[in-house]
Amino acid sequence: MLLNLHLKHFVLAAGLLVALPAFAKTTVNLQAEARREVANDVGFATLYVELDDKDAARLADKVNRSVTEALAVSKPFSAVRVTTGGNSSYPIYGKSNRIDGWRARAEVRLNSKDFRQLAELIGKLQQTMQLTGVNFSVSPEAREAAENQLVQEAMQAFKRRAELVQRALGAKSYQLANISLNTRGGVQPQQRFESFRAAPMAEAAIATPSFEAGSGEVTVNVSGAVEISD
Repeated sequence: MLLNLHLKHFVLAAGLLVALPAFAKTTVNLQAEARREVANDVGFATLYVELDDKDAARLADKVNRSVTEALAVSKPFSAVRVTTGGNSSYPIYGKSNRIDGWRARAEVRLNSKDFRQLAELIGKLQQTMQLTGVNFSVSPEAREAAENQLVQEAMQAFKRRAELVQRALGAKSYQLANISLNTRGGVQPQQRFESFRAAPMAEAAIATPSFEAGSGEVTVNVSGAVEISD
């Protein structure tokens, strides 16, 4: 009798196991993104002075005076951040590979959100210096504000795509397995114009340059996996 009882329990347990429903899950990898054109709101410029002289000490003095003068000219432009850049000198070789003189170069770098002041200062500095280029980009603050909005849009796009896959498979539900966010764009400056030579001091003052800052694209990408249940 004891043996038969155990056998009945085994048969009952086996029957319960067979009766349990099977839940099939399918993992689907998805990707969605949101993007937006954001106005470039900060400008950058680099100007330089390059001079030659037979005497290295005299040359250094000339270059240093030129940079000091540029910094003095920049003082009234409070909305423009001015820093000195690379400063280098090297020999000029003549016949018989002998040093015939020296050449020196020094840079002044500008950046500002006030494009009017930036353009005016560039025009003044070009009277004694040469302009290598002007670039524009989206500032970190503007990029972060745009990204915060785009994160919500990208997440909503990801959710809609997950629901679309669920309906296409005829599934009852889906569950988020993992997700990651990536942002890009908006930080690379856009080249607008380059290489303007300075006019001799005897000539009339150089006109203020005109430029368009343009815009940069900021993108938020959402990628992840969802588990689709039958």
